Amino acid sequence: MLFFSIMMLSICIALYIYKYMYIQDIEFKELVSARMLGANDKDFFLELIWNAQNSSYTAFKIDIAELFFYEFEEVIARVFLDDTVYINPFTASVFVVNATLNRETYERLIYNFIDAYAFNLIGTAKAKTLFFSKNLRIDKHIPINIKDIYCAFLSESFKNSILVENIDLIGRQNNLYIDCNITIFNRTGFDLYISDFEGNIYLSRVGNGVSTHFEPIRFIDNETTNTSSMSFVLDTHIPNDTAYHRYLIEGTMTAVFWDTEFKFPIEIIGEL
Repeated sequence: MLFFSIMMLSICIALYIYKYMYIQDIEFKELVSARMLGANDKDFFLELIWNAQNSSYTAFKIDIAELFFYEFEEVIARVFLDDTVYINPFTASVFVVNATLNRETYERLIYNFIDAYAFNLIGTAKAKTLFFSKNLRIDKHIPINIKDIYCAFLSESFKNSILVENIDLIGRQNNLYIDCNITIFNRTGFDLYISDFEGNIYLSRVGNGVSTHFEPIRFIDNETTNTSSMSFVLDTHIPNDTAYHRYLIEGTMTAVFWDTEFKFPIEIIGEL
């Protein structure tokens, strides 16, 4: 019985030594998603999700990593693991990380009209089995679409941040127009110029209208609130009744930042 126990213990130790010896570097397969979480005066905050493949066919976990984005051998971002990552031997594993990216670097990419950039991710990750741990070297270029994640950030920031303060029906040259006064709340932390809006208004039980005018506005010096106006021409006439008409305004706004245009969708629902 003692011999059998010693033999089983030896087999388990040998197995874990084998697993430790054959742990190999992680192969990053693809970037699944990237989004901007916010910004301050110094940094941009990003969330990145990518898939990785375990080429050693040995299961382990990673809960400690020292990762950085480099540019010309200088650190431009610190990359943090969001949670413990379990590396499986037969399926792709998902990494969720947060990156604190130097704002000057990000804005320089926008200023130079670079829509996408492959960030050089370098560092180490500590792979752990039951008894052993091993540092794995990571050196990978992570492609990130700069323009897309900024547009998505603007869309999320301005969601529920545009209010219709006043809406009027006005007849002009045999056409019926809808004029709207709107208030826009800028929660992005950026000085933006909202230059244009293209879209439609949909009225319940009536018909549709197409945008004909938008008054541009500029947010400066951390200004958070500003007003504007937009107009639509209707393709039909509103019935002569006293019922309320629900409306949906949807379309695309254009924001200018560092001489670059970013288009993002908006949606406003209300009644007139």
